[in-house]
Amino acid sequence: MANQNNISPAVRSLQNEQGDRDRRGTEGDLDKALEDTFPASDPVAMSSTTGPNDHTGNERSRRRSSASSDVKGSIDGYVADIESRIREKPLAAAAIVAALAWLYGRTR
Repeated sequence: MANQNNISPAVRSLQNEQGDRDRRGTEGDLDKALEDTFPASDPVAMSSTTGPNDHTGNERSRRRSSASSDVKGSIDGYVADIESRIREKPLAAAAIVAALAWLYGRTR
């Protein structure tokens, strides 16, 4: 066995910590929880937090339906705008449609 004078301070500190743990007989809460859940792939958390951004499913579905109605409203607005422009200048609209049809036919 090595002489106590030749042991480094780090080794001496480790031995002291191990002795303290043996005298206590228990390990820390986190170490115990980790040993109990060892085969699991997720790390152990000592606490969990929730924030103001946590939503329930009902709030999400309400928000989703609200967003879809906003999109529908904006599309209806675009369609109404296009219809009013066609009514203002029907010949220009017909010329644009004819030009687009000709381009589409050339690429086919």
